Amino acid sequence: MRHIVYLPLGLATLLACVEPEKPSGFGVGVTDTAGPPPGLTTAAPAGTEAPPVAPTDSTGTGTTTTGSEPVDPTTGTGTTSGVTPPDLPPADGTTTTTGAPDPTGGLTTTTAPPAPIGEGQLCFENDDCPDQAPYCADHDHQCHDGDEGDPCDNDGDCADFTPSCVAGVCYDGNEGDPCKNDHDCGPTSPVCVLGQCRDGQEGDPCASHKDCAPFFGCYAGACTDASP
Repeated sequence: MRHIVYLPLGLATLLACVEPEKPSGFGVGVTDTAGPPPGLTTAAPAGTEAPPVAPTDSTGTGTTTTGSEPVDPTTGTGTTSGVTPPDLPPADGTTTTTGAPDPTGGLTTTTAPPAPIGEGQLCFENDDCPDQAPYCADHDHQCHDGDEGDPCDNDGDCADFTPSCVAGVCYDGNEGDPCKNDHDCGPTSPVCVLGQCRDGQEGDPCASHKDCAPFFGCYAGACTDASP
């Protein structure tokens, strides 16, 4: 039974060692423990603001943009670089282009030359041509007036004063013009000799007296007015 006596004595000694601190004579007891007593709150001094509490995003990370950053009204997102974003294309996605400017300013324009009317007009038959250029040449399909040097397919493509179509070209049949026969030569050079129209004057080639002009004869293959 001796151990039962010792147990109460030990408990009494332990309680004496942990006796609470004696209250202070100044009123409320002051301790070295920081912070207000439990159940009390402290007010911030006048003229100061409480520090802002950083909001959290949907993920809870607490990262946001600062109040000084511009916010795009169309997307609701802010920019962090401070650089104005580039212009965006139209909402419908369409773009417009213009011709390249010329060195003097303005835009360059390209226009096709007007189609010729009359001489040189496109044709496929004579009915396609106007009165001032009534002949349609088959090889170039252009209207012509039938003047000397114009292309032709036959004598009908040549004008009245250039009536001969020789080698695809209209001629008036004057001295030296090409010919196939006397029909291709004009009234001033009515004879076709050796493929050229001649007037039968002195020195012109001839095959007979009829190839020479009046009062000229054909001697030794040339027209002359000298007697043999």
